[in-house]
Amino acid sequence: MHEREGPHPSANCAPSGGSEQGCSASVGVDMSRHHVSHFTVEFGDCDPAQIVFYPNFFRWMDGSSLRFFRAAGVLPWREYEAQCGIVGTPLVDVSARFLLPASYGDTLEVDTQIVEWRRKSFVMTHTIRRGADVLVEGREIRVFARRHPDDPTRIQAVPPPESVRKWCDSYEEILAAPIAART
Repeated sequence: MHEREGPHPSANCAPSGGSEQGCSASVGVDMSRHHVSHFTVEFGDCDPAQIVFYPNFFRWMDGSSLRFFRAAGVLPWREYEAQCGIVGTPLVDVSARFLLPASYGDTLEVDTQIVEWRRKSFVMTHTIRRGADVLVEGREIRVFARRHPDDPTRIQAVPPPESVRKWCDSYEEILAAPIAART
């Protein structure tokens, strides 16, 4: 995980203006912030063939998304809603490529990052590894959401908070700076 202290994402709840695309890394250069989560495959995660039942990979990706935002300093969603009105980052699309199986006792690493910002959504990727082996490549599209002003039982997508975007973009700024300026 790349870590750097920056503005606390809970300090500013204002949505970013955001262009349709923004935080994408340049070709061949990974400039986005990563967060790595670890999971151990339990007996109950496996099917009768003793390999991980595929929905569990989606569960671990979802948990890694939450951990990514916790690492960014975003408060638990109930507290963030009380402070900013944002209830969470619901999933609107998901896909995965399953490359290798995992089994009981395996320790998995989920490398999570936001690879693209859109006006009201963002693309998050998850690379699930066992050691050096890539097992699954996952992709999620999520939105920041608040309760709908006309019907609080519904939610409404809103632009991502500027403070969260800044935290993600701050690593990009570090890599773009000349080496002399980084020291």
